[in-house]
This record gives sequence, structure tokens and C-alpha cells, in this order.
Amino acid sequence: MDLKDIYTKIEATEGGADLVAAIKSEIEKLNAEAKKHREAGAAAQKEQETAAGKYGAILEALGIKDTENAAVQAKELKAAIDAFSASGKKPDEVAKEISSLTERLAGIEKELTDTKAAKEAETVKRVAALKSNGLMQALAKGNAANPEAISKILIDAVTVGENDELAMQQGENSVTIEDGVAAWLADNAWAVKLKASGGSGSGGNGGSSGDAFIDGFDNA
Repeated sequence: MDLKDIYTKIEATEGGADLVAAIKSEIEKLNAEAKKHREAGAAAQKEQETAAGKYGAILEALGIKDTENAAVQAKELKAAIDAFSASGKKPDEVAKEISSLTERLAGIEKELTDTKAAKEAETVKRVAALKSNGLMQALAKGNAANPEAISKILIDAVTVGENDELAMQQGENSVTIEDGVAAWLADNAWAVKLKASGGSGSGGNGGSSGDAFIDGFDNA
């Protein structure tokens, strides 16, 4: 049953018409009051948004990004302005000093960046040299056929510690570079110098170069 049906039933009773008229009048008053409150609320919301927008614009113009501590930063900014005013310097003079200081800071920052990059590059070169020299010595000690060429195969397995201590990864374990190289040479006989022996001969080499070192190096 909707409101219209309710009105019809009430009107059918004695004095019902007057009662319906009174009910409608009261409902209209309530609707009008509700509308007034809605409009007042919307106006207040709009005014609040406008004020917030102006507040945000002011903070942005002042360079204040931390809105939670805006009051503190505004006080610090005012103190700085008061200090400049007390110094007797003109705004354009202060602006020039700030600009000069900014340029100097940018220059210092660039110098620090360049120095850091140069230091990192030097560290990379030094570590690479340590690895290469350590491998060359260990390979020469192990009687490797070509230490320089073989070192290129093994260099990625070499690590450098805090005190420039060289180590070599052997599976999941870390061993000294001498032990690591010795174990690798033991497993790769082609990389070890052959002892001189008499006699000569040739045989089928199955498509290989005939040089054990070259074949082993290509397959390493």
C-alpha cells in the first residue's frame, strides 16, 4: 500500500479530509526544512573546499610541502625573512646570494658525484687486476699451458674479500684460489702443459683440431 492509498482510506473517515490536508502540510514543511539543511550543508562544503584550495595555494607558493607541519615551517620562513630584513640587505641582493650559493652547491655536488664515479671505476679495475694476477700466478704454479687464456675462463669464479683476499667458488664451497685452480686443472688435463715425449704418429682425430689445448679451450 502506497501513500496515495493511505490518504484515500483516511479521507473516507469522518474528518479525514482535514486530517490528510494537515499531514500533507506537515510533510511539506519537513521537506522544505530538509532541503534548507541540504543546501546549507552543500554551501558549507563548497566554502571549506575553497578555503582549503586557497590554503594549499599559499603553501605551494611558499614552498611548503609538509602540510602537517605547515605552521612550524611558516614560522621558520618568517624568522628567515625577519633575519634578512634585519641585515639591511635588499631582496634582490639576498636573491643573488641565494642564487650564487645554489650554483656553488650544485658544483660541489657534481664534484662529489664525479669523484665517487671515478673511485668506483678505479675499484672495479683494481679488483679485476687482483683476480687476473691471482689466477695467473696460481695457473703458472699449476703448470697451465696458457695461464692468460685460461684465466678468462675462471675469472668469474674468483671473489675478492674485504682485505683483498682471493677465493674461488667450487660448487657451493669457497676455497683458496690456489686450491681452486689446482682442482680445476686436475679435472681439465688438456689445460696442463704436456711433458716432452719421444716418438711421433698421427691418427684420426674425429674432426678435432689435433691440438688438445685448443679443443679443450673451445669446449670449456
